[in-house]
Amino acid sequence: MTLILGFGVALVLGYAVNRFLVIPGLQRHAVLDHPTARSSHDTPVVRGGGIGVIAGYLVGGVTSVVVHTFFDEPLGHGWVVASMALAAAVVCGAVGLADDLDSFSATTRLFFQLVLGLIFGFLVFLLSPWGWSVVFAIAASVVLSVNAINFMDGVNTLITGWAALIGLWYAVIAVSAGQTLLAGVATSLAGAAVAFLPINKSPARAFLGDVGSYAIGGIAIALFWLLWISGASRMMIAAPFVIPLFDVLVTIVKRVYAGENIFQPHRKHYYQRLNQAGVSHEAVGAIFAVSVVACCVVTFTASRLLVIMVWGLVSVGYAALPHIVNTARQKRVQP
Repeated sequence: MTLILGFGVALVLGYAVNRFLVIPGLQRHAVLDHPTARSSHDTPVVRGGGIGVIAGYLVGGVTSVVVHTFFDEPLGHGWVVASMALAAAVVCGAVGLADDLDSFSATTRLFFQLVLGLIFGFLVFLLSPWGWSVVFAIAASVVLSVNAINFMDGVNTLITGWAALIGLWYAVIAVSAGQTLLAGVATSLAGAAVAFLPINKSPARAFLGDVGSYAIGGIAIALFWLLWISGASRMMIAAPFVIPLFDVLVTIVKRVYAGENIFQPHRKHYYQRLNQAGVSHEAVGAIFAVSVVACCVVTFTASRLLVIMVWGLVSVGYAALPHIVNTARQKRVQP
C-alpha cells in the first residue's frame, strides 16, 4: 500500500506544483532556456521544472515512510537509508538550481559535486563494512552520475522517462532485498517523473533544468549505492545506467580522440544525432527507454556472461541507430 501511496502522492503533487506554482513563477521571473546553436528547441522554454519533480518526490517519499512506519513496522535502520535517498534530491537539486539562476563555471560545478559526493560517500562508509577507499569511489560515481544525466537531458521526455523507469526498477529490487522504505522512496521518484512527462512532452511547457537533472542524477546514484550495500543483485542495480553511461563515455572518448574540448557544448551524443536525423523527441525517448528496459530485463537470467553480451549488443544497436536512420532517409530522398 505504501508503494502505491508514495507514487500517487508524488504524481499528483508533482504535477500540481509545477502546473500552478513553479511554471507561472519562473515565467514571471523570466527563468527561460533560450535556444542556441546546440539546442533541440527553437523558442524560449521555462527552465526549472525539476523543482516540482523534487517537491513531489520529497512529499511522496516522506508520506510513504510515515505511513509504512505507522501501519507496518516501527522506525529502524531503514529510515536512515530512506532519508539519505531523499536528502540527495535536496542537496543536488540546490546546486542545480543555483546553476540555473547564475551559471557556474565548470570548475565551480565540479567542486560542489565532489563535496556532495564525499559527504555521501562518508555516510555510506558508516553504514557499510567497506574501507575508506569506498568514500572516494562513491564521490567519483556521484560526479559521474550527476553530469551524465545532465548531459543526457537534451531532448524532451528522455531523462524524465528514464527517471520513471529507474524508480520503478529500483522499487522492485528494494522489495526483493527487504528494503521496503527504500522501495517507497523509489516509487515516489517514478511518480514525480511521470507527473512531469505531459509538461515536458513536445511542445514542452518546461524543461527540468539543472535543478531537475542534478537531482535525478543524485537520487539515482544514491539509490544505486544504498541498494548495493543492502546485498541486492549487482547486475540488476547497474542495468539502468548502462545506456546513459555508454552514450556519455563513448562520446567523450570520441571527442578527446578528435582533439575537441570536452567542456564545450556540443550535439554529438547518440540521442542528439538520432534527433538530428529527423526522429521526434518522444520517439528518441521511447527508443532510449526500450534500450534501458532491455538491459534491465535480461538481468533476470542466471548467466552473467549472457547479461554482459546483451548489454553490449543493445549498446551497439543504440549507437548504430542514427546512422541507420540517416541512411534510410537519404535513400528516400534520392530520385
